[in-house]
Amino acid sequence: DVGKFLALPGGKELIFLEVSHTNFAVESQGCAAVVAALNQYVGAANLYVPDSIDSLATTVLSSITGNGSQVIVLNTDSDYTYPAGSPVLTTSGFQTSGRDAEGVDTVPLLSQAEMQGLQNRTSPLYRVNWTLTPQVSDIVTEAVSRVAGNPNNPVLADLAGLADSALQGFVQQVQANDYTFNLITVDWYEASPVVEIAMQLS
Repeated sequence: DVGKFLALPGGKELIFLEVSHTNFAVESQGCAAVVAALNQYVGAANLYVPDSIDSLATTVLSSITGNGSQVIVLNTDSDYTYPAGSPVLTTSGFQTSGRDAEGVDTVPLLSQAEMQGLQNRTSPLYRVNWTLTPQVSDIVTEAVSRVAGNPNNPVLADLAGLADSALQGFVQQVQANDYTFNLITVDWYEASPVVEIAMQLS
């Protein structure tokens, strides 16, 4: 789909592809397969690779997409870094709020953690991880409900809906406090206002 989009004339879009939830730390051949697929379907000429992840913080969008749409591929798995020379960036260069790896499952806790991270920002690149995570209590409640014969309740989708619906308000708070960030990751982007927010910020 990305390859077809890039083939359209006149495009000046920057597309982010995220690779995550892999086991490449154990089975590194998967990394080579991803790189091969990117070169085949996206094309090396369309893959933007900055000199360093820090240099990306000072690169203006027009210098990336001036000659046509480009793709940046991000690896968000913290236990593995793609080899030097591959077209995949590891987001460990992005500072985050540092909230618990298990995440949170309420919007107030999510907003509080991300806002605190922005207050303490020291790195030129900051990533807002705007996702809610099912906790053990959520999973147990759903399992018991299913055993009792109740219909399936998509816990992850429900949490994504809660987070996505609150994203606009969070960004407005960020702007009011004059904080800056470079990347937002969300679940279920189809149901979130990420595109509209990006247009407003640009």
